[in-house]
Amino acid sequence: MVTNPDPIFRAIKRHRKTRGAFDASLSDASSAEEHDALVDLVCTEPASLSGCIALLNHLESLDLEPSDLPDPVVSTLLRNLRVALERFARQR
Repeated sequence: MVTNPDPIFRAIKRHRKTRGAFDASLSDASSAEEHDALVDLVCTEPASLSGCIALLNHLESLDLEPSDLPDPVVSTLLRNLRVALERFARQR
């Protein structure tokens, strides 16, 4: 039984759901929801190595260009991944 699930999986699931709704409707409301989900995704620090891998796989599946994400988003994402990976390295 997992007592402390990695919050990144919830953020990935939410982003997939809102991204799908946005792609299907292209409405302003779904665009705002997708943006909020992306911000949540980027601001969520993975709590496990498998969460880091899942986040990277999800981002790769989006087929984004580097210019698709503003610099603060990329900086936050990279910082959160670095912090998580450093934590895992210290635990070994």
